Amino acid sequence: MDPGSRMPPEPALRKRISVLHLLHTVAYGGVETMVLNWVRRMDQDRFDVRLACFTNPGGGGTEEPFREAAARLGFEVATIPWGRRKPLLKSARALAQLLRAWQADILHTHNCYADCVGVIAARLVPVQTISTISVWSQLNWK
Repeated sequence: MDPGSRMPPEPALRKRISVLHLLHTVAYGGVETMVLNWVRRMDQDRFDVRLACFTNPGGGGTEEPFREAAARLGFEVATIPWGRRKPLLKSARALAQLLRAWQADILHTHNCYADCVGVIAARLVPVQTISTISVWSQLNWK
């Protein structure tokens, strides 16, 4: 090949793609298990995977089973402030700080609140976003 031509970098020299998964968890179950199964099977040579979830109102710590399960797999889970009044802007700013600090390339949101906060944060920080809807129900507009 011509020495002046552009060659792709060697695999070891490529930057890993940084992916932040954000979810709202009120009880450890299906969505949480699915996310943890995804992240533990992602190629760690190609992806730098991070996790974040909302702190639930009332100090009940309902997000703790998810955080503990993630820790057992070697993943730390950052928390985003949340409350009964649904502080979308406050949460989006906190998420934007994480995205900047971790130099995230991709934000993958799970659940309705994560989607809403993720859309706002993506306006504050240029990041590619993916949304996964895992459960549909006839409960309301979600």
